[in-house]
Amino acid sequence: MWFLGLPMDPPPKDRPKVYGDLGKQAASTWTTVERLFARIPEVADRFADIFDSKPGWVTPVYDQDANPGPSLYGKRERPSTTYALLVDDSVG
Repeated sequence: MWFLGLPMDPPPKDRPKVYGDLGKQAASTWTTVERLFARIPEVADRFADIFDSKPGWVTPVYDQDANPGPSLYGKRERPSTTYALLVDDSVG
């Protein structure tokens, strides 16, 4: 979050005791139901039915260029890791 320039304030230590204390908490600790559900890919269909905004998650896609392909000159050891591209569906 730091490299994106987003606030890194620690969460409040105590819960508000009365309604008036809600405004004393930092604004970065609040979110809307829309922003919350926008980040859950499992509810994508319902989210699109209810809200007009774009989803807020990333989709991992296999990176053809960064991962080594099969060798033409012999067997290659099975890779233990792979590279993925993270496609942000919320922009564009």
